[in-house]
Amino acid sequence: MQYIGSLYAPDLSSAEFRSIALSQLKLVNLPQNGFSVQTLLLLAIAVHAEDEREKARAILDRNICMALELGMNHRAFAEMERDLVLAESWRRTFWGLYVLDGVFSGIACASSFILSAIETQVDLPCEDYEYESGSIPQPRTLSDYDSRDFEDEIPVFSSFTYLIDLVRIIGTILSINDITGKNLEPAVTNADAMLVNWRLHLPVEKQGVVDKNEEVDELLFQAQSLLQTLLVVIHRPLSRLYHSPLEKISRCAPPPSTSSPTGNEDLTRWLHTKKTIEAAQTAMNLYALPSSILLHTPLGICGITKATLANLSACAYVYNNRGDDRERGGNLERSSEWKMARDRIRLGLGATKVLAGVWEGARGTERELKTIARGVFANGTRREESRMTILGTRGASEEGGNGGYVGMGTRTEFEGIGRENGYSTGDGFEENFRAGEFEYLGILNGLAVGTNVGMVGNGGASNGC
Repeated sequence: MQYIGSLYAPDLSSAEFRSIALSQLKLVNLPQNGFSVQTLLLLAIAVHAEDEREKARAILDRNICMALELGMNHRAFAEMERDLVLAESWRRTFWGLYVLDGVFSGIACASSFILSAIETQVDLPCEDYEYESGSIPQPRTLSDYDSRDFEDEIPVFSSFTYLIDLVRIIGTILSINDITGKNLEPAVTNADAMLVNWRLHLPVEKQGVVDKNEEVDELLFQAQSLLQTLLVVIHRPLSRLYHSPLEKISRCAPPPSTSSPTGNEDLTRWLHTKKTIEAAQTAMNLYALPSSILLHTPLGICGITKATLANLSACAYVYNNRGDDRERGGNLERSSEWKMARDRIRLGLGATKVLAGVWEGARGTERELKTIARGVFANGTRREESRMTILGTRGASEEGGNGGYVGMGTRTEFEGIGRENGYSTGDGFEENFRAGEFEYLGILNGLAVGTNVGMVGNGGASNGC
């Protein structure tokens, strides 16, 4: 607790507290009890937010093993306590492990998470205000929750319960990361149905993130933020929100999908594009609520990144100078949608800036997002200027700039054009890209403006997330 608290205190150095906290991991005789599980749970969150994901995963794995050895996944563990508050604490500890396991696995693009396959009999946690007041109600069960829709009057469960249920869905849809080809689209459709069902079945009291006291319910905030992130994750690979090569510098943005839609491609691309953009916009709107961003979980840092990258792609690819855009007096007038997406990009950068005041992981994310945004907007501007000169006003209006993302103009294929023509992919680029249609940012200026480049690389297949 001192280590985590020191991260929020600008006048204190957290290095000493961190060293002491991590040294506890080396203790051979670390007590095998629920309090150690709680300690390691908090430590895993902090270390992950400090951008040491592998170490955080190792801490969590050790913690899960300890919890299972203690039997915390069984109802009897909590029921042994005479103190109702402590019994509730054990329930919340186990479900905290469950949520963290699912979120960590989602961020790492794993195909499953450990606790999703473990038999769980733990009763559901109560509301935060009940726990904090010490007035613990009779706990409800997962069976109660799963049969709620058949009741004449649908009962309202705790905010924590709805977050747990969403993470249960993660356990089902993570397998998408292993699916390619024609099987991907039906898998995405099924995953989307599960996520939409979760949202549709929320009771009125839990549909927003502001509680009856007009304060942000942080558990519902985390759940709604996670929902939108998952929607971006599953839909973007099949959308027209293509990936820029610059996105490779972000740890939260794996390579794009190698799978193409089946059936009516135009309709499919439109549908997934619309769903991705709506989710990205909704995710960013959550951070505009009148609540301190530092009160939100640092586990949302990657979610901010994914939403911001989707909005960047929308600016470059969907809301470029087509349709509503007009060229006036030599200056490109961007569409209102483009401007709104740009504002959400700024909101994403602002949110990471605030979180960067505490968490190292957010500092790295802020740097990465700014680098990508500069590349997108700066190169988009330069490309528009080049098109004005080379194509003329009419050609520029029709072709459109895309800020370095996949183009929609002439489909000319140049395999390995950067190397064959003596150009370098330096300045943060990796030399080998996944086989696909990308544009070098800035490298093609004056060489082949506005064309697509098919670059053959040695990257592995990924469904993106």
